[in-house]
Amino acid sequence: TAFNMSLSVSLLDKAKIVQAPSGYDTSSLNSVIPSNGNADFDFTRASSATRTNENGLIETVSNNVPRINYDVDSNDDISCGYLLLEPEATNTVTKSNDFSNAGGADIFVSSDNPNEGNITLTANNATSPDGTTNATKITATAGSAKHRVGYFSTVVTSNDTNVVSVFAKKGTGADYLSLRADGYDLSYRANFNLDNGTVGSTQNVTSPKMEYFGNGWYRCSIHFKTTTDVDGAISLIMQNADDFNDFNAAGTEFIFLFGIQCESTTKDVFIFPTSYIPTTG
Repeated sequence: TAFNMSLSVSLLDKAKIVQAPSGYDTSSLNSVIPSNGNADFDFTRASSATRTNENGLIETVSNNVPRINYDVDSNDDISCGYLLLEPEATNTVTKSNDFSNAGGADIFVSSDNPNEGNITLTANNATSPDGTTNATKITATAGSAKHRVGYFSTVVTSNDTNVVSVFAKKGTGADYLSLRADGYDLSYRANFNLDNGTVGSTQNVTSPKMEYFGNGWYRCSIHFKTTTDVDGAISLIMQNADDFNDFNAAGTEFIFLFGIQCESTTKDVFIFPTSYIPTTG
């Protein structure tokens, strides 16, 4: 990756070390100055991890390989690369890209299999943020109901900070994804407008996040903490309006989902999701 040196020549002449996200090897971040390797930084990471690459696609990199990450703006333009450093994290979802009841995914400490509530799932129906055809189409069945993927009997650890995130893309007839954690000390809810990329109505949720990943995809997330009631439900609900009511579907409305992630931490400062961690059971 080319590096555009914007420092003045006089400042560069005085610099002893210049490090930029322009060169790396396994276990090493390479400095621009000096170029003989004497000031290269050692780098370790005990596992593989994902990044958004220079084409705007999520990809997995191997152990000990630094991650140069790229952001995608609302015009689908790619940013300059930067070094991605994150705290250690685990995706507790056993099958992160299987939303079906038959798939049997489990989240957080434990949960029931995903419940397909008043929807039809079509797996591998659209191109996901990783560039392959592995996104799931969620189509509402006709009638007034909650049209959702629900993880019931979801147990979390008392007083942990729990972060739920999923990638979503607008389809037809339903502009909103509603993320909800119900049945805990409080109900935690947020609506995400998949048409314009804004957060809508919320309930007991602080700092909901919506991050654009290109090609109409958004990563939506909420966090919550509970101390007494630790057995509840996590829901991904298709909505046609910015409210928390059931909606009367014609049976043609749909959205796309990809990659659910559920993280827990004892540290209150970590309220946003880390980079996507794919799991397969």
